[in-house]
Order: sequence, then C-alpha cells, then structure tokens
Amino acid sequence: MIFAAGCGTRLKPITDTTPKALIEIGGHSLLELVLRKMAYSGIRDIVVNVHHHSQQIIRFLLQNRFPGLNISISDESGKLLDTGGGLKKAASLLAGEEPILLHNVDVISNISFSELETAFRQSGVMAMMAVKDRPSTRQLVFDDDLILKGWINHQSGESISIGVQPEHPHLLSFSGISIVSPDLPHTLPMKGVFGLVPALLKLADKNPVKAFTKDHRWIDVGKPESLGQAVSHINTYYKKFL
Repeated sequence: MIFAAGCGTRLKPITDTTPKALIEIGGHSLLELVLRKMAYSGIRDIVVNVHHHSQQIIRFLLQNRFPGLNISISDESGKLLDTGGGLKKAASLLAGEEPILLHNVDVISNISFSELETAFRQSGVMAMMAVKDRPSTRQLVFDDDLILKGWINHQSGESISIGVQPEHPHLLSFSGISIVSPDLPHTLPMKGVFGLVPALLKLADKNPVKAFTKDHRWIDVGKPESLGQAVSHINTYYKKFL
C-alpha cells in the first residue's frame, strides 16, 4: 500500500494545485517512483489511498501504464484518515495471505523490499519497521533484540512505554516504510483518524514489532529543502527502476 493521501502542507504553495504524490523529481512523480520500484521488486497488487486533489491522482493512474501492476484506489476524498485509519479502510482491498508492504509516497530510499520481506518472514513478528539512526524530534525505542518498546517526542517530552523498559534503549527514527502481517489491517484496534505508529504501539505489547536496521539512504521529500537532494538519488539508485 502506498500512502498518497496527504495534503503536503510542508510543500505549500506547490501543493495548493498539485497533490504531493504527483510532485516531480528528475522528471518523475513521487508516486511513479514508488510504483516503478515496487514493480521492479516483483510486487504486483498495490493499493493507493487518495484524498488531497484525489481526482488528479486517479487520472494519473488511469492515463499512465504500469505493466504487471494491479492498482486499486482507496478513496478518502470525504475524510483524510491518516496512515493507520487509511490502512484500516483499505483492509478489504488488501485481503490475502502475503505480507503487506506499507510505503509513504514522499519517501525515497535504497531499501531493498526483498531484503525487508525476508527479514520479516524470518522474524515471526506482527510488523517490521524500517528505521535509521538519525536525528529526529520523534523516535522509537527498541531493546537489544530490536523489539519495539516505546516512543518519545524529544520536543514535547511526551512518551509511550511498552512493557519492561530496556536498560540500554536504542533510539531510532522511522523511515516511513514497513511490512506487516496480512491480518493486521483487519485487527487495528483504533477507529476513525489515527496514525500507523500509534496503532502499532498499541498492539506491540502482545504482538511484537521489530526494527529493520540495515543501513540505507533515506530522503523525506515532504520538505522543500529535500527536493534538490532527491534528484541525485533519482539519477543514481532509481535509474534501474525507470
């Protein structure tokens, strides 16, 4: 599932007329970049959620061919549900027996989807989150086995703890890419508008969530200053997908 419904407020005024998913980097929209990488990685069934300028995204998907991909739309035009709420709404479209890759549309990385899937299958956990050792206002707390144990907002001082806290916590930042068990969208405990991270934190006490820590290059293209940085990545790593 590609989370493409966001309003892109950090990218205003560009997003006043263009949805964040269709902002172009090196001549290719963010949505196309994720779709091409998924197709290259052997993924075939993809759900894209839409809200902000939803008709532009739907028209883009209808007018552009992505051979081998079966793309479904989860329409949140009436109400933006955030990543967790969006995943729950799309549960029927994601029904199946295979793990589900979740990917923010504004994230560019060189994470190997196949390596992430292999690590997830070997771990036996409910969900695995790609994380990176980088500065961030909000970070996830993991123990020595890289099992999720909490969350902290360094700016506000707010925190969430899960179970026994590790003596030597590992503070890592979420990269906006994760993989979850096929039944997770149907079992999310919250309703309405909610984020994926709060939902996983709520479930993690009884259903372990693990970190995927393989070093990777990561760019959040949701910020104006990142647009230029992303171009070099598109012209190198992403070339093989396009």
